[in-house]
Amino acid sequence: MKIIEERARKVCGELEAAGVFRRISDSETRWKVNLASNDYLGVVHKGLLKPSLARSARLCATGGSSSRLVFGTSMYHRLLEEKLASHFGYEAALVFTSGFMANYGLCSVLKELADVVLIDKRVHASVVDGLMQTMGGKAEVRSYKHNDVRHYSRLCSKHGAGETITITESLFSMTGRLCDPDIIHRAAGHGFLVVDEAHSLGACRPGGTAVFGRAKGADITIGTFGKAYGCAGGFILCSESMRQFLVNRCRSFIFTTALPEVYAAVGIDAIDLVSGMDEEREKLAGLARSLSNALQCEGFRSTGDAHIIAIYCCSAQAAVKVSGMLRDAGIALYAVRPPTVPPQEILLRVSLNAFLEPEDIDYFLDRLLEIRSAFPGCFSSRIT
Repeated sequence: MKIIEERARKVCGELEAAGVFRRISDSETRWKVNLASNDYLGVVHKGLLKPSLARSARLCATGGSSSRLVFGTSMYHRLLEEKLASHFGYEAALVFTSGFMANYGLCSVLKELADVVLIDKRVHASVVDGLMQTMGGKAEVRSYKHNDVRHYSRLCSKHGAGETITITESLFSMTGRLCDPDIIHRAAGHGFLVVDEAHSLGACRPGGTAVFGRAKGADITIGTFGKAYGCAGGFILCSESMRQFLVNRCRSFIFTTALPEVYAAVGIDAIDLVSGMDEEREKLAGLARSLSNALQCEGFRSTGDAHIIAIYCCSAQAAVKVSGMLRDAGIALYAVRPPTVPPQEILLRVSLNAFLEPEDIDYFLDRLLEIRSAFPGCFSSRIT
């Protein structure tokens, strides 16, 4: 073994000892209850887009062939962007290969336009990684406490003289909390607002509309087809001037092979499909209310305003232990550990979906109570 490989093995050993070592899970396992999927409406589970994929595969290229600016833009890419802009009420849209690349690319160039960028401490890693890049501009980046209106307001006042960009999520992917509307209102009224709606678009509001979006003042909305829409790709909704800027400055768009044409075509159908799934959205919301209320009644420390619910554990080792016991009971659920979350907020991430039934929620809660009874020290105490 070469020295570099030996060092890599040492790092992995240290991660395993700390309880934060990661392994690729087997998604082919037949779970009794799946609480790990972001297929929120069951589009993938039920194969609802398979006819569209089969039809599109006969008409479209299966690869991107080149970058969008060279030879990778097809009629279906243009149609998808027009559909996205019209459906969500924006002037323009730009499609990327994934939501991560959309976030990363956008945030890598925003510092060129702003004097200060304010971000929630719990924004996705793609936002943080993008802002760490230096593509031009010297904007100051400051983070505010998660969903804390007072801290956000103080930062706004402190940096009020310059052009400010605020970046937040609508539905936070780990804590499950919706962004405080007061933050949205202030950000939209006093600067430029970017909202990542990856986990909410299609899943939370009637018709699959945005939680905030253009109607609430979001100058840019970021979305993905990889979650509620059951497809592939990411997108940015914005003004035409911002779209032109991104086409010319955003490296994750300029230098990446285009989203395969076939998935651009399927994405068009996914928008229409998901917009008509209000019954599934109502069921999802009902399941979320039921589980959230039950966890609170049973004294678990948990957060969640929609279909993502966090259950907090006392340590990384405890979270891994609990998720392992749940796995043995046929329940798929992810233990979230540092660096994804701070050391004091290690959690079990419950990701609900519309193909679950009330009895599945009962089964999960019963197993959770059994584990707590046997190992009470695994869970954090509820904060009152």
